[in-house]
Amino acid sequence: MNSVFLLVSSHSQKVLRKRAQEFWINKNLWQGDLLSEPDYEKLHRFLLHEYQTIPEKERIGKGQFFIAKVTAQGIASLITQRSEENLFTSLLALFEYAENQKKLFLHYFCLVLAGEVSSFSKDLFQRIMNQTLFWADHPEWEIRETVGYIIRKGLKVQSDQILSLLQTWSTSSSENIRRIVSESLRPLADIKWLRDPSKNDQILHLLSQLKCDPSIYVRTSVGNNLKDLTKYMPEKILLIASNWIKEYNIDVVHNLASLPKKILGDDQYYLIWTLKHTFRWIQKRNPEYHPQLRLILGSNYVDYFDEKRNRLAKPKK
Repeated sequence: MNSVFLLVSSHSQKVLRKRAQEFWINKNLWQGDLLSEPDYEKLHRFLLHEYQTIPEKERIGKGQFFIAKVTAQGIASLITQRSEENLFTSLLALFEYAENQKKLFLHYFCLVLAGEVSSFSKDLFQRIMNQTLFWADHPEWEIRETVGYIIRKGLKVQSDQILSLLQTWSTSSSENIRRIVSESLRPLADIKWLRDPSKNDQILHLLSQLKCDPSIYVRTSVGNNLKDLTKYMPEKILLIASNWIKEYNIDVVHNLASLPKKILGDDQYYLIWTLKHTFRWIQKRNPEYHPQLRLILGSNYVDYFDEKRNRLAKPKK
C-alpha cells in the first residue's frame, strides 16, 4: 500500500505564524506598558533570521513584507488585552524607531500590526486611520505601498467608513494620498466584492473622480485598477469609458490615442491616457471587444498599441 506524505514548508504562513508566537512568548516581549527598544531589536533579529533561512526555491513571494506580515498577524492574537492607549502609543513609537534606525523590516511589521489591531475597537480604528493619512504621504515608496494593507483590512470589517474616508482623500492636494485611494481598491482576491459588477459601483465612482488626475503617478494606478477590472467585467468598463468620452465631448478619430495635450486639452488628454492604460488587456487579448474599443479610443489604438512597451498608438510605416 502506497503512502502519501504531504510536506509542509517550514516557511508556510501557518508554520511561521506559530513560530512568531512562540518567539514572542519565549522572549518575554512587551512586559511593561509599552514596547521597549530591546523588544524592537529582538523583533528585528527574529525577522532577519526568518528571512535569511528561506530556501532559494521559496523566495519568490516570500520577501521581507511576507515575513513581517505573517509575523504581525501571529502576534496580533497575543496582544488583544492591551489597552487602546498602549497599542496606539507603542505603534507610533515603533514606527519612529524604525524611521530613526532606517529599518524597513520594522516599518513593514508596524504597519501590518496597525492593520490587524485596528479591528480591536472603534476608537482604535479611528485613531489608526487618522495616522494612516500621515503614513500614506511618507516619502518612502515601500511605506506608502504598505499602507494599503491597513486600508484593505478596514474594508473587510468597516467598508462604509473606509469608503467615506477614501472619498475625502480623493480630493487631497497630495498625489500620494490620491494614489493610495486607487491602489488600496485594486480588485485582489482577498476582497472579492471589489471585482463584482453588482457591488462595486462606489469603487468605480472613486476611480472616476481620479481618471483625469494631472499626476501620472495617480493615473497609472487608476489605469491599472481599471485594467484589472476589465478581466472580470469588460462590458461594464467599456460602457463607462464610452460614457466618459461622450461626457468630455471627445471626437473619436482614428489617431485619438496619439493626439498631444495641446490639441486635446488637459482633462481630455489625461482621460485618454488613463483609458489607454485601462484597455491594454482587452486590446491585446480580447479581439471580440475591438469594435467597441475602436469607438472609444480610435482604430490606431486597437491596431498599433504596444502593451508591453506602453507606447502611444502610431501606425506602422
